[in-house]
Parts: sequence; structure tokens; C-alpha cells
Amino acid sequence: MGIFIKGQFLLTILCNLISICVCEERVNSTFFTPYVIECPVVPLPTGNSPCQCSPPNITVTDADSLAAFQYVSCQLNPYSISDTNPDPFYFPRSRKVYINCSWNNSLSYSDFLKSAVKECGEFAEEVVSIGNDKCFTPFNITADSYIGLPGLQKFYLALEDDVSIKPNAFSPLKNLEVLALVKLDLKSLHPEVFRGLTHLRELSLWDNDIRELPDGIFNDLQDLQVLSLSSNSITHISRDLLKPLEFLNTLYLDDNYISSIHADAFRSMRSLEEVYLSRNNLDKKFSLSFLGTEKLLLSYNSLTSFTEDTVPGVRGYTTSLDLSHNLISSITERVFQTDEYSSSLSYVDLRNNRLESLPTNVLRWARRLTFIDFSYNSLETLHDGLFDIQSNPLGEQRLAGNQLVVRLGGNPFTCDCRLTWFRLYDGQAVLISDRDDIECFSPPNLNGIPLFSISPEHFECPVVRFSVPGTLSILGDYEGSGASNSSPCDQC
Repeated sequence: MGIFIKGQFLLTILCNLISICVCEERVNSTFFTPYVIECPVVPLPTGNSPCQCSPPNITVTDADSLAAFQYVSCQLNPYSISDTNPDPFYFPRSRKVYINCSWNNSLSYSDFLKSAVKECGEFAEEVVSIGNDKCFTPFNITADSYIGLPGLQKFYLALEDDVSIKPNAFSPLKNLEVLALVKLDLKSLHPEVFRGLTHLRELSLWDNDIRELPDGIFNDLQDLQVLSLSSNSITHISRDLLKPLEFLNTLYLDDNYISSIHADAFRSMRSLEEVYLSRNNLDKKFSLSFLGTEKLLLSYNSLTSFTEDTVPGVRGYTTSLDLSHNLISSITERVFQTDEYSSSLSYVDLRNNRLESLPTNVLRWARRLTFIDFSYNSLETLHDGLFDIQSNPLGEQRLAGNQLVVRLGGNPFTCDCRLTWFRLYDGQAVLISDRDDIECFSPPNLNGIPLFSISPEHFECPVVRFSVPGTLSILGDYEGSGASNSSPCDQC
């Protein structure tokens, strides 16, 4: 009995201090006693560990099952590495491995993968490696790198290190569903780098200084649902680059240098829900034959107008459209009209543009519109009738219950008789949500005063005197007031 107890005690020590692999050989023996594996498996001389596990311990109760933590997070820094040498990557068996590597470690990425394969190879479902500059020495990613992780479903690599990715590098990962390659300064990728990833659902390639992507690089990614190419240096989207991504839901192309997109670049993509094209160099030449998506962001570009032909398909499919922070100086009256039915747009953001006027009937065509932002443009006045939106010019009634919320603050309004109707407006169809932020810019005596705090009688148009040679001087109306020889505000 004493020998058995000593053997059991030694077994526990070996499991906690040497390797789980030793335990696996022992648990298959005839005599099996349940034991507890604590995290950390390898205690440091200081009593601390670079790894934390979830749960903090696991109990092995079955000789035929191999114990594994659900999650292990290891913080690697020069201090902890010196304590754990010569094996800085020794960590417990786990289904999910998270390595946070601080700067200037100059570790071997190959050694890290070998340790991951040794301890977690058949278990690992997720591996995350993040770190600052010089976490790892320069390394290549090849097909051999991940051959020992066949069950991997999620892989994240976010390092500011010198990394080179070879063709077919991820082909052994047949079950991979999520792949993130971030801040690797890749600049370019081989057309076959993602070959074989037929089950991939999410691909993140942001902040890599990628200048161009070759056609065919996404050919095997027919099941891809989310693609992030944000914060790169892409200048052009070709006709066939995105063609294989028929079932893509979300596309991030924001914060690049895109100045041209082929007219048919999005034509094959029928499942799009969100497209992010903000912070690019798109200008008045931007034109697409079709783009069907529920949400489209085009803010912080150099677009100059918003017309029926700006993005065909948007008015029929898109519910949310962001055109803020562009150079848009005009919109057409029928921009919200479609050939077969009214626009689907319910949210439109046009703030921080250069709009100087709005067509009187522009809002009447937007039967489903519930929010539009015209704030911080160059609007000096608004035409009477702009808010008469109960029906469109064809007599079709606005959808019941669709109140329109409008923002107009930050415009240089001239508070004269042309805006008397606006000052007196109390209709239910349109809610001016930023009433308190709307101020007069002119005349000088009203500058900076909230428009809706001014009595309507102060919204005056000046009398203009002009002379015709050989006649008496005539009292004329202020340009645009609509009056004739009578007082210029009689017909305001």
C-alpha cells in the first residue's frame, strides 16, 4: 500500500511539473486514480507564471480521455522568458491558446508552433498570437508550419514583425473558419496564398500596407462572409477580384487610397449587407453599374454630387447611406425615386458637405425615409414646400407612421422672409431634431441667434430700389422673395 501511495504522489508531481504527456502514458495503465491538473503546470521560481488557464484546474477522471484546458493565456515578456528558459513556450494542453508577446523578445516563431503542436496539436481549435515590434525573429509561413494543427478553426496573427507568407501556406488547415493576418506589413500576397480554405467564413487583412491584390486570390473562398481589407494602401478594385465572393455579407475597404473601382466589381455579390468605403479617394468619376447592399458608407471621400446615377442599385436595396464629409454641392430632385418603386432608403447622412440648396420636392420621393442629416453644409435658405411630404409628385401617399427626422444645424442661414415658413413650421410629418442648434448667419443683427428664438415678424426682406432710365425709381422685391411692387414680405 505504501508503494502505491508513493507512486500516486510521484505521478501527480510529474503531471504538474514535467509534462502532461507523461500523465497520458500513466493513465492508460491498469491502476487509474483521478487526479487534478493545476494551472500553471510549470511554476516559476518567483511563484508566478506567464500563463493563466480557464478553468484554473481540471480533473482527469477517465483513463481514455486526454485532459485539456478550455483556454490558456500566456503573457510573454523578457522577465518571464528568462524564468522559463530554455523552453519559454511551455504551456498546458488547451483547446484555445492565446499568446501576448511584448516587444524585443526576438523569439522563434517556429519553436512556438512546435510547442503548440506538442501540447495541443490534436486539441487546438483556436490560436492567437499578438505582439509588438520584434516579438519574433523574422520568419516564413509555409504549409509545413501548421501541419500539426489539423483541427484549428480560428487563427489570429497580429504582430509588427517581419513575416513572409508563402503560396498554399494554410492549405493543411482544412477546418479553418476564421483567419486574421494583421499588422504584418505584407504589402503583397501570392494569388495562391489562401488555396484550399474552402470553409473560411472570416478573413481579416487590415493594416498590412497591401498595395494590390491579384485576381484569383479569393477563388477558393466561396463560403466567405466577412472580408476586411481596411487600413491598407489599395488604390484600385478590379472587375474580377471580388467575383468569387458571391455569399459575402460584410466588406471593409475603408481607410485605403482607392480612387477607382471597376463598374462591375460588385455585380456578382448578391448577399451583401454592409459595405465600408469611407476614407478613400473616390471622386466625381466614381460610378458603378450595380451595388446591392443594405448599408453603404462613403464618408470622407471627394464625391461632388448625389444623383440618380451615383450608385445604381443603392436606392432600391440600401436602407442606410452615409455620404458625410464629402464635397457634394448638389443633389437632384429625383435622387430618391426609382423606376419601379420608391427608394428603400430610411437613413441618409449628408452632413459636412457643400450643399447650397435643396430641390423643393427632393424629400417627397423618399416615402420610406425616416432620417436625413443636412447639417454643416452651405444652405442659406429652404424652399417653402420642402416639408410637404405626405405624398410624392405622383400622388402616392407616404407610408403610414413614417415620421421624418431632419437635422439642419450648422448651416449659414439667412433669416429673412424666405424662411418665415420654416420658423412657423409645426407640422407632424417632419421633426427637426436639432432645432436648438440652428442659428442665423445673416443679416448681421441676427448673426449667432438661434433661429427658432426669433419672432417671425423679424424675418424681413429688404426693399430694393432700382431705376429705369427716363422713369421714376421703382420699389422692387428682394431677389427670390416672390413679391412684386408690394412690400417684399407681403407674399412671404
